[in-house]
Amino acid sequence: MLTQQRGLEIKTASVSRLLKDLEVCKHEIETEQKRLETMTAGGSDEYEIRQQNRVLADAKQMLPEYQKRLAETVADLDKFTELCSQGDENPKSASEKISGEAIEAAKAASKRAHETLA
Repeated sequence: MLTQQRGLEIKTASVSRLLKDLEVCKHEIETEQKRLETMTAGGSDEYEIRQQNRVLADAKQMLPEYQKRLAETVADLDKFTELCSQGDENPKSASEKISGEAIEAAKAASKRAHETLA
């Protein structure tokens, strides 16, 4: 069974990874939108413009999925962090003790995620 420390680290890393994925998705949408605008302004072939529209639509379709996954993961992290913080008040064995650094890292990741989702 995973220790609480390791579980908290994994959940924090998951939130950080999803934040990066969301940033990449947003960047991809911007890039594909600029490419479409360039193609349209440059008088590219109609077929190529349609294909670029499809690429852009696919990129936009992924954004809500990333946001949903991030919201679910950060809610899980918040709940777990709260439980871990409460656990600090109750003495536990040394193997179950969670470092303050891990809790602070989790809270920072949660804060960034909440700001991104706002």
